[in-house]
Amino acid sequence: MKQRALYLAPCLLLAPLAATVHADIVLSANLSFAEQGGTIGAGNFGTTGTAFAKDVIFGGSLAPTHTIANVNNGTYGNPSSWIGDSANSYIGVAFGSVQNIASFAFGRDNTGTFGDRAAGLYTVEYTNDADPFTNHASASWSNLGTVTLSDGQGILSALRHRINVTAPVSATGIRLITPGSGGASGAAVDEIEIYSTPGAVVPLPPGIVTTGSPGYSIAWDGNDGDNFSAAAIAPDNLARPGNGGTAIGSGSLGPQIGVPFHVIANLNDGLYGNSNSWIGGDGDPAPYHAGIMLNGLHEITTIAFGRDNGLDAAGGDCCGGQARDRNLGTYTLQRTLDGSSWETVGTIALNYSEDDVPGGGATTFLRHEFEISDGDGGVLASGLRLLVPGTGIGAGGTAIDEIEIYGAPVPEPASAGLLALAAAALMRRRRA
Repeated sequence: MKQRALYLAPCLLLAPLAATVHADIVLSANLSFAEQGGTIGAGNFGTTGTAFAKDVIFGGSLAPTHTIANVNNGTYGNPSSWIGDSANSYIGVAFGSVQNIASFAFGRDNTGTFGDRAAGLYTVEYTNDADPFTNHASASWSNLGTVTLSDGQGILSALRHRINVTAPVSATGIRLITPGSGGASGAAVDEIEIYSTPGAVVPLPPGIVTTGSPGYSIAWDGNDGDNFSAAAIAPDNLARPGNGGTAIGSGSLGPQIGVPFHVIANLNDGLYGNSNSWIGGDGDPAPYHAGIMLNGLHEITTIAFGRDNGLDAAGGDCCGGQARDRNLGTYTLQRTLDGSSWETVGTIALNYSEDDVPGGGATTFLRHEFEISDGDGGVLASGLRLLVPGTGIGAGGTAIDEIEIYGAPVPEPASAGLLALAAAALMRRRRA
């Protein structure tokens, strides 16, 4: 049961958001978004100040990891981060003199390795106390704004974000009051940067980006959560067992943690939702994948998949609602003609959710359809698989609730000839 509790913790429920940069970042009125990811910019005076904090996880016993001084040492990553040890813990930097704050940046892990300990409300405050390093607990602090990160299980929210201040202020120090209650739930900060000039605005990429391999095309058709319903029933399609589809995968998390779901058979059981989903297991052999083998050669025009396209509160889903974690990253779509050799059709990058409701902008945890072609109709295949971003019980373990495949079977008398032609085309591409 302990393993099950560890699994349940990462689930995040769908919640309405205020005005947003995108569905995972909400800024208060005095703040504006400049950049996601990136590197320390010119003019950062955070590294010239002195870091202070309310407290540090386990009293600093994890040093040199998770220490106060890590937040302005000019280095990103979990080993160079701070975590608090109590509710409303804070981390900040004293400048040593009065400075103009026009922009700041912070993140959980800008190397992209860790995606946890990022979600929640961060309150940004500044002071003009003569010595905020010594007096941080008693100094008078003013509100600069708030930053809310909603998707703590996605790498996106854990990356560095540079934020401009609409009305710059003069200050001797800055601090972040962080979410969580410290310890196991405390937020992590790997670096605080402060600038006297605004950061250049770097536009975000689209929420979903597709790239076809040479000779192929792959495109999101704009479908965003179609067939979403409380009943969580997927439409009939070629992947279903009744139509000859057989689910395949690199492994299953369910048996490892003692639950009857998160197994390969859930990939084509016709049901959406977390409790009808697949997650690979710890220690699975690479490449981590989930897919469907068909009952013969087909011309496939569309594949659909998602993390959680249902709402299974009544059915006892672990989250009591819709799970929106375990979906970000790049998926590689591959086809097979013989069930043993695989060729890449293209990639699908789920970068972030542009909103959090079906329809409209990309909502990465919902179901999406992708049209595929080899330039002459669909793609011939006897099976498709997705190489997924991650596996296992950790926050990076990818979840898929259903894979759907649409197209038409190739008439049996022509199958052998088409198979030979497709194999010849494959060899030409490999030689190229």
